[in-house]
Amino acid sequence: MEEESSLIIEESNEEEKEEVKEEESDSETPKKSTVSAKKLAKQKNIQQKKAIKDNLVKIMDKVDKDIKDISKNLQIKNIIKLDAMVSDQVSLAIYESIEFYKPKTLYLNQLNIFDNRQIYTDTSLASYIKEDPVFIKEQQLKNLDNIKQQLLYELEILKNG
Repeated sequence: MEEESSLIIEESNEEEKEEVKEEESDSETPKKSTVSAKKLAKQKNIQQKKAIKDNLVKIMDKVDKDIKDISKNLQIKNIIKLDAMVSDQVSLAIYESIEFYKPKTLYLNQLNIFDNRQIYTDTSLASYIKEDPVFIKEQQLKNLDNIKQQLLYELEILKNG
């Protein structure tokens, strides 16, 4: 089944390339204006996309005719669709070097204001925590819990002795 799906995918890619080549117009582009050249390029892109979509529909119909097992049918269709999505994907690598936001200076010649004076010179976080009543109570509870655990351990040793 995997070989069949790979063959169908290869056939679909070949058919897409053939149809895209067939659908391209053979008319010469006038060199008088760049606007008309841009319009023709857009038209070619649209025609290529339509050809790929039409080709994809034909391939899906062919898969439906050839493969009757529903699970294999869905697997192959998913593979074909993923392959079509990857081949049509536009590369975003050109946007790596472009800035997302252009920097804008709002305030020119502004002074750098920073005050590094200490407001409370005799108080620090450690000294404040030592005097905090909640912290003191928590420490007492931890000490009592440690003593309790030690006594329970000693009782267990005496029982099993």
